[in-house]
Amino acid sequence: MAKKWYLVNDDGTIEDELDTGNVFLTQKQIDYLNGAKKIKSHFLKVNDVYLSELVEVSDMVLILMQYIGYFNGVLTHRNGRVMYTDSMIKKLKKRSRSGHNAINKLISLDIIHRKKEGRKYYYIFNPFIAHRGPRVAKELYEDFRLSKWNSENYK
Repeated sequence: MAKKWYLVNDDGTIEDELDTGNVFLTQKQIDYLNGAKKIKSHFLKVNDVYLSELVEVSDMVLILMQYIGYFNGVLTHRNGRVMYTDSMIKKLKKRSRSGHNAINKLISLDIIHRKKEGRKYYYIFNPFIAHRGPRVAKELYEDFRLSKWNSENYK
């Protein structure tokens, strides 16, 4: 037998019968929603604890943060296409040789990881430094699980 839920006022009178599509909010939640305004923007979650340790490569990190893909951490262009090595070097405003050195520096610091797709390489950003969205893909998490930037491993 299915349960039925009712909306009852303070004197015990049934106001309405609720169905499975209804949502219940506490007064605290209602007060919060009434006192807040949603901002439509492309926000990024950044772990501010590590920012001071990224100063050496902060210019590159800030540039790359703009391109972190939602949920999967893949560095992508604004149109959603994957960013490969040559594009990344252009975004970092580097020449070929110094661009490859910069990418290798970011990899050695465990800020990004290199992945291969066919004959090209693409990159994923460490979600313990920054990520887009409330959650990250399990594969992305596992890729960086042992990273020094993971607060569970952070010294």
